[in-house]
Amino acid sequence: MSGAFWCLVCEPGNKYSQTVEEGFNICSAALGADAEAGSTTLYARVEDDEVALCTLNKDKWPQYPLTIPFATGTELCFFVKGKNRIYLTGFTDGEEENDDEEIDPSMYDPRMIQAMKEQGLIPNSEDEDDSGSDGGSDDSELMAELLGGSSESDDATKVVEIPAEKKLPTKRVAEEQTAKAVAKKVKKEKEAPKALKEAVKPKEQPSKKPKQTKLASGTIVEDVKVGTGAMAKKGKNVGMRYVGRLASNNKVFDQNTGGKPFRFRLGAGEVIKGWDQGLEGMQVGGKRILRIPPSSGYGARGAPPTIPGNSTLLFECELVYVK
Repeated sequence: MSGAFWCLVCEPGNKYSQTVEEGFNICSAALGADAEAGSTTLYARVEDDEVALCTLNKDKWPQYPLTIPFATGTELCFFVKGKNRIYLTGFTDGEEENDDEEIDPSMYDPRMIQAMKEQGLIPNSEDEDDSGSDGGSDDSELMAELLGGSSESDDATKVVEIPAEKKLPTKRVAEEQTAKAVAKKVKKEKEAPKALKEAVKPKEQPSKKPKQTKLASGTIVEDVKVGTGAMAKKGKNVGMRYVGRLASNNKVFDQNTGGKPFRFRLGAGEVIKGWDQGLEGMQVGGKRILRIPPSSGYGARGAPPTIPGNSTLLFECELVYVK
């Protein structure tokens, strides 16, 4: 048979460990519809190596495509850092099975079915049938039908889930009523007379683009949000939240998104030149994106093993306090 569907819901604070019994591939990492603001990073610990696979943000990167295979026998652990759960989907390598073997609908984990409903991958049986039948049984049979053709198919489909050290129930997010209301409003607007729509149509305002400034050193400063608090000046101690990425592949190499903010004295050479210059004039509550060339970052040598030589760096920065 071909590879079976595979998924895992990674909850913040939990670790999901196993010795891989059947090889599988991860194809996608995504946030749920109930995700909170802020970045959440997915990590994998393979043998003794810990690697950041991707960082998701509901406003910028709610989903990220992956192509990561894990071979049989691999010692593996998944975990996340941030406020949100991350949904992983993919498929197993597959194996030949008896053609007469049937799918047992009870083999599907209710948590996996619920996670797929939240992502819209299968319909919500409660919305389609109000007759009071057993929803759990219907869900399992529907999963068997979607993944194996039907619950009576000759080809059995195996669903593999990594056991979690601590399992939490997934939260159901129902938005159908809101979607129907929006669709009804759009239909009504389309049916309105064209002349009336033009008469009441407000004048389009030009979108405000974030202000960009290029410093003499080559660092590009982009104000995403202008703060209203105290201003960062040379000699002041500042507290920062940040996510640092390599411009070449968008890979996260360092971050501070929770806990105690990163503190340093501005202009004192305690950080790279791009930070000392690019954060000056920022106000508390403000957010900036810094694009720092190698000459104002870690230069030709880099900072092995995470930052190669001659790397251009991207930093998303938020000023928390000035003292």
